[in-house]
Amino acid sequence: MRGHGSLYGRRRSTAVVMNILVLLLLASFAGIIYPYIKGMGRKHFFWSTLGIFIFSGVMYPKLDPEGYKQSQEKAAAEEKQEALAEASEASKTASVANAAAKQARKPNSNSEVLAKAGQAVEERLPYSRSEYPKLYSQIGSATFAKLNTLEEGAIYHAAESENCGKVLSSGTSDTSRAGAAMFFIDCDDQQRFMVTQSEAEEALKRFKNKTLALHDLSASCTWRSVSECSPTAAEPLPFAREASIVDACDRVLNAGHPDAASIETLGNGRRDYSKAGFVRISRIFVANNASGKSSKASYECNVRLGSDEVRSLTVTDPTGTKKYL
Repeated sequence: MRGHGSLYGRRRSTAVVMNILVLLLLASFAGIIYPYIKGMGRKHFFWSTLGIFIFSGVMYPKLDPEGYKQSQEKAAAEEKQEALAEASEASKTASVANAAAKQARKPNSNSEVLAKAGQAVEERLPYSRSEYPKLYSQIGSATFAKLNTLEEGAIYHAAESENCGKVLSSGTSDTSRAGAAMFFIDCDDQQRFMVTQSEAEEALKRFKNKTLALHDLSASCTWRSVSECSPTAAEPLPFAREASIVDACDRVLNAGHPDAASIETLGNGRRDYSKAGFVRISRIFVANNASGKSSKASYECNVRLGSDEVRSLTVTDPTGTKKYL
């Protein structure tokens, strides 16, 4: 208690002394304006003011060393805080600049993007209400009517990424809603991109203006981490599993098609999952008949998940539609 009392006493005495010095300083300063003591001029009061000011500055640390130390520490802490704030702001500015540079589009790369997207665009299968009744009712007629065009835009959007070597396939996610279609695009370097309707529409504008450009767009997930793409009932499987199902459909096609020896399948096609536990694979292929004439056809293959049993396979070619299973 004695220590606290003596500190309080010293600070009280210091306050008294400092108040006296302030009063003297004010009195001297007033004398500069109007010399009120006989025999003293303005210069005398000036030197008196300066002396009191210097004396106060020199004596304060000695009169109250603890208070002086605390004030110095407080000033140093404030300076440090200001420096940290400035450094943080500079770091944020640099991060924004780096992100902008990273997202900067490379000029004159329109043809490169088109080359990466070309096969997937060409091999897309059209959406029809009869084949996709559930999707039609889910997103409405207006959005459904745009799906074929929007999916092309989604392919271009993914192809603009430097992290996509070449687009392999595309599909519509069952998270799609009226006016807000969602697409998943798979690339050959095991990257999957989830593309919104607005992103697809913007990519279509760049395609029309021939301004598609490569930039560092990150994938939404990889084939081995499809869960990071927030999968729903429409995309429940890793891509490696999907590939094995596609192979099963190809085997049924090769076993039943009359021109099986000359079938060439194109791309990975489209996969549509149902909550009933089925996946429908839609894929384009080219077959040469006995006379050597080539024709492009497509198949739809329905597979029960779990057993991976192919339940049906339908082929559509220039001659019509045939069921092979």
